[in-house]
Order: sequence, then structure tokens, then C-alpha cells
Amino acid sequence: MILSPLPCTKNLLGQWVPPVITQHFSENPDAYKKFGIEGHNGLDLRAKTPLRIYAPFEGTCTVENKGAYGLHIIIQNERLKTILAHLSSVEVQTGTVVKLGEPIGMTGNSGNSLAPHLHQSLIPMNGSVPKHSKNGYNGCVDFEPFLIYWIPYIS
Repeated sequence: MILSPLPCTKNLLGQWVPPVITQHFSENPDAYKKFGIEGHNGLDLRAKTPLRIYAPFEGTCTVENKGAYGLHIIIQNERLKTILAHLSSVEVQTGTVVKLGEPIGMTGNSGNSLAPHLHQSLIPMNGSVPKHSKNGYNGCVDFEPFLIYWIPYIS
């Protein structure tokens, strides 16, 4: 299971609802040919900007600000690697070790982004090597069935 980096929010009826997925894994193959992949390599979650994001699992952070992802955080451990992209700011530095659920940054609209959202990719790892590097998605896999949505603690 992977913790959603965005918590549930309340709708107008006061009910808790999970983040809205605006683009699923492998959608829009024509739009992603220019990046050398067979389709969208993650999930896009609608997000007002700025909205705090949280570490989906424990790992070591790498912070980058380049390319299609714009400002983004990579979290990696021996088994998993995730990319959280299009951020407006980060609360960690390269080398920071984060724990599950720790605040790490804020959503944004940086890089190749048409509207504020959070892009998340997930890559299963075998140590430092992606398990599925030749799958047409640079090792990224569809993790939507394993995503856990959560309600924030409000005191």
C-alpha cells in the first residue's frame, strides 16, 4: 500500500472525499511520445495551490528543479521510488530522510503543467535499479489500486 501524498478533503456536504484523479496511468499516449514513454507514467491529482503534500513512504529525498517535472521531490528506498512533481515549494533538502506521512512540500504548477496539480509516479526498485526499466514507462507502474486515502487529524 502507498499513502496518498494528499489527504482527503471535505466536500460541500461535509463528507470526506479523496483527491480527484485528473489523469490516470497510461492515458494520452500521443501526448507522451515526445518524452519517450508510451503514455502518462503516473497519477495526476487535482490540487489547489498551495496545498501541503506528505511523504507516501519512508526514504531518502532528492530535490530537483528541471525538465517536465519542474520543482519535484524524489523519495527512494530499497524497494520503491516515487516522484512528486510540479511543486511550488519544498520543505526538505537532498539527503533528507523522511518518514511516512511527514510534510515535504507544497503543490504547484511548475514544469510542463497546464493547471495546478500533483503528479506522482511510482517505480518498484531492486536496490538502486528499477525492476521494470524496459516497460515503456521508464520503470513506472500503475499503483492506483494500492493507493490509501486518509483523513487528516484535526485538533
